[in-house]
This record gives sequence, C-alpha cells and structure tokens, in this order.
Amino acid sequence: MIRILIADDHAIVRAGLKQFIADQTDMQITGEAATGTETIALVRASEFDVVLLDISMPDKNGIDTLKTLKHIRPELPILMLSGYSEDQYAVNLLRPERPDTSIKRLHRRSSSVQSGPSCTGANS
Repeated sequence: MIRILIADDHAIVRAGLKQFIADQTDMQITGEAATGTETIALVRASEFDVVLLDISMPDKNGIDTLKTLKHIRPELPILMLSGYSEDQYAVNLLRPERPDTSIKRLHRRSSSVQSGPSCTGANS
C-alpha cells in the first residue's frame, strides 16, 4: 500500500484528491496538512511513501517546505501541485543540484499532460 501525505491549504483540493485516491486499491491517504509547518511535522513523525505538496501555502511556501523535507528525508518522492501557469515557480525547482526533478504541464483545454524540461545532469 502506498502511503500518501496530502499537503494543501485548500480543504476542497484535499477532499478532491482524497476522493480520487480512494478509488485506487494500492494507495491510501495516511496524512493531511494545511500548512508547510504541519507538513514538515508530519514527515518527521510518520512514514510516507509520497507527498503531494502544494506550491503555495500560507505559512511556509511549497518550495521552502520541499527544501526542508528533502533535508529530513532526501529519498522521499514529492509531487508539487500548483494552480499557477507561470513557469517562474518551476524554474526554482529545476536546478542542477536537483537531478531527480522534472515538470509535467497540464493543458486545461485538452487535459493532456506534457513533459517539460528535465534536469538530469550538466549536459541535459
């Protein structure tokens, strides 16, 4: 069973993700957080297999929270969620020191997913 932590300050987003994941037989929501601080505390206190992390939260934004989580548990997979269309947020995540980072773009009209640039090393 894949243990998932949902970290988003919008209760309706968390509820929607929970409803979607509830249909997956091999996944289970084992934690929820509404702030970056709560997310960090939960990761310190419990074991998760993946974190769904909002990029914008009220107390500590998702990028700063991501940095802290990667310091605590570097092997923990984290999927960043964002409603922003701006690429500037993604650029902060795609750095040479983050070789395991890539971007997926959702196009609203077609609902298709496109792979963005991926940082796999200096010659990428």
